[in-house]
Amino acid sequence: MFDAEIIRSIFAKRELVTHTIWDSFDQEKASCVLNMLLTAERYPRETRIGWNDHPMKATRQIQQGINGVTIRRNVHVTLRKFTDYFQGFENLGAVRALFGDDTDRVISTLKIEFHTRQGYMGVNNEDGHIIVSAPYMRTGDDRDLYLDVIHELTHVRQHFEGKELFDHRFEYVERPTEVEAFANAVAEGRRIGMTDKELVEYLRTEWMSEDDLRKLATELGVKYEQSAT
Repeated sequence: MFDAEIIRSIFAKRELVTHTIWDSFDQEKASCVLNMLLTAERYPRETRIGWNDHPMKATRQIQQGINGVTIRRNVHVTLRKFTDYFQGFENLGAVRALFGDDTDRVISTLKIEFHTRQGYMGVNNEDGHIIVSAPYMRTGDDRDLYLDVIHELTHVRQHFEGKELFDHRFEYVERPTEVEAFANAVAEGRRIGMTDKELVEYLRTEWMSEDDLRKLATELGVKYEQSAT
């Protein structure tokens, strides 16, 4: 454990906590936070996405304990270049409309993370990299994947603008960031010739009720007709 005065000194240099916050810390927690800070300075941010999801656990790099086993806990999420898997998006009008003159730079430096769970795509709210379900990447419809990338790139730009991507004051289909992202995807869908019926099916998700789907489609100017069941 670090000496309390050393911790206080390092915190003060980084202007991270006030004396009021310091007084609310116990020394053990403060020592853990300091370990986290030192780890953050040692490893580049892009190699440690998600490190602050569980900050106290993230500091326990190596654990020796039960029956003499050793567990190395300094696991880093592997990020890959967006352009290793998605080529040509920087040439699309819909993407250039999002990033303007910064399009080539944004796309060339953008990172993606794959996970093995069933799902679709999303954006990490910490640094704006795109998260993709590997099963969806392997089996998803080409057109759905294409439009989902447009949707998520909208979220990337929103993140750069400092917008809250997961503002829970709003229902999902009414959240301004989601409405904008869906609107851009729908506009691109229309550009490539999709019908209203096809667009409604694209908008449909497992967690969206028919009423929510109708509400979202109406907001986006897409003609909604409830599917026969």
